[in-house]
Amino acid sequence: MKYNCNICKTLTNHEILFNNDNKDDNDSFYKEYQVIKCCGCDTVSFRHTYRKPFDWDSDGNIKPTEVFFPPQQLRELVDIYWLPINIKKIYREAHLATRNCLRILAGVAIRAIVEEICTDKGIIKGNLNSKIINLKEKGIITEEQEKALHIQRLFGNQSAHNLYEMSDGELTACLDIIDIILESIYIMPKRKARANSLLNKIKR
Repeated sequence: MKYNCNICKTLTNHEILFNNDNKDDNDSFYKEYQVIKCCGCDTVSFRHTYRKPFDWDSDGNIKPTEVFFPPQQLRELVDIYWLPINIKKIYREAHLATRNCLRILAGVAIRAIVEEICTDKGIIKGNLNSKIINLKEKGIITEEQEKALHIQRLFGNQSAHNLYEMSDGELTACLDIIDIILESIYIMPKRKARANSLLNKIKR
């Protein structure tokens, strides 16, 4: 069986060291507990799988849910060293919620990142829709980035108000957009300023 390994940073074969389940009792509701070991680096972790009636996927099948401990690191974080403290906190929690399959909380956290970007840039009046438009009008983001942030806003609204659970693909797309926005607004300008400062010292 293949799973993402936090140490190997890739999808690797895993050996099952221990398995306990109740699959034979009820096919539509079961719990499975496994201790697994990465065949690449021998890292041991825990996998819990459960399935219950009415957990349907888009094809009408009952889809099991997997939970890992430690949670799987499914993607690399941006260089959070350069981020404002409040954005850094929310960004970490968005990733932690994603890793722990807390999809509603992840959606709310992603929306909160957009809100905090606006606050950090001094845009505090109006709803989030108007704040994002204001970001574009002030030249902080591009027109394409404005459209992308509106997508975040809509997904976040669904999570916050309708308890919508984003799919893996939707979460990945939203986090990709957030990463690009954070790189553009915070990380690249600060790296550039630091590089220019070092260059000026060399010229002296």
